[in-house]
Amino acid sequence: MNYYDSAAQKAKYKGEIYSSDQPVDESTISIEFFQRDRKQNRKGIVAINLLEWEP
Repeated sequence: MNYYDSAAQKAKYKGEIYSSDQPVDESTISIEFFQRDRKQNRKGIVAINLLEWEP
C-alpha cells in the first residue's frame, strides 16, 4: 500500500490508513504522532486486527 498517496486512500477507504511503525519524521513514528492532537493533548487510537475482523 502506498501510505503517501492520501487522496487515493481517501477515495478507496473514505479515510487514511497508516502503519503504526511508519516514520513521520526523523524521531517520530506514526503511533506516537497520532497519540497527540495539534495542541499536544493526549488522544486515543483504535486498533483493528484485520486478520480476525469480519464486516
